[in-house]
Amino acid sequence: MEKLIEASSIFKSFKKRIILENIDFSLFRGEILAIVGPNGAGKTTFLSILLGILKPDSGSVKLWSKDYKSEIGVHLQSTAFLGDHTGRENLIVFSALYNLKPEKDTIDYIMAKYKLPEKTKACDMSAGEQKKLSIAIANINNPRLLILDEPSSNLDPKERYNIKNLIVELSKQNITILLLLMIYMK
Repeated sequence: MEKLIEASSIFKSFKKRIILENIDFSLFRGEILAIVGPNGAGKTTFLSILLGILKPDSGSVKLWSKDYKSEIGVHLQSTAFLGDHTGRENLIVFSALYNLKPEKDTIDYIMAKYKLPEKTKACDMSAGEQKKLSIAIANINNPRLLILDEPSSNLDPKERYNIKNLIVELSKQNITILLLLMIYMK
């Protein structure tokens, strides 16, 4: 199995507060893997190190390609859509950020695959539709690695189920999926 990411002995602190200590991590092609923890546990810091946004204080990260950034799609907890534009229009604009010019048939396929409403502006979509649009945008470049940060947060049970099924379908396409999930602890 192809190894996409290997992190060894990652250590990171901010202002003398240890955030990550002695973290070893491997991610293989086609896996679905979740990083789970409470708010403030270091999930975003770890992700930032994996993606080369932050440098660890010590340790190393090996990635599958020098051009890995073009092979990653990221769904954040909230995406700044063009609110007065439809899902279709948002897909076209965001694809330009990847220097892609998708054909109408490609956009039609994505709209159908993600069950996005054709004429609804992004700002008027339900929370579930907005999550699906965000995941579709993250997947527009056919990434090897798809990072989903809290993909089902603030959704009702039916929409959570739909997002789970969408993730399973994406994994069947040999897309590696890294989930960041928050748990609540008292």
